[in-house]
Amino acid sequence: MRLTLTTFVTMDGVMQSPGAPEEDPRNGFDLGGWLPPHFDEATGQYMNEVFDAADAFLLGRFSYQAMAGFWPQVTDPANRVAAA
Repeated sequence: MRLTLTTFVTMDGVMQSPGAPEEDPRNGFDLGGWLPPHFDEATGQYMNEVFDAADAFLLGRFSYQAMAGFWPQVTDPANRVAAA
């Protein structure tokens, strides 16, 4: 098995999931939601390839909590993350 790390990080080092601005405002962080305006078709295709190649997902506590409430509700078999 190969371990692959995928992160969303800005050029100046802000690392956060590609969620909404209110996703993680701890410690006064107000830069949440920075990715969606930059997420284009090429980024989507790359992420599809990442999800297609994954055998499993290993998440940190905060990411797990955010995803655990959302993904079980997604039942579309065409959605790569939901299918995985």
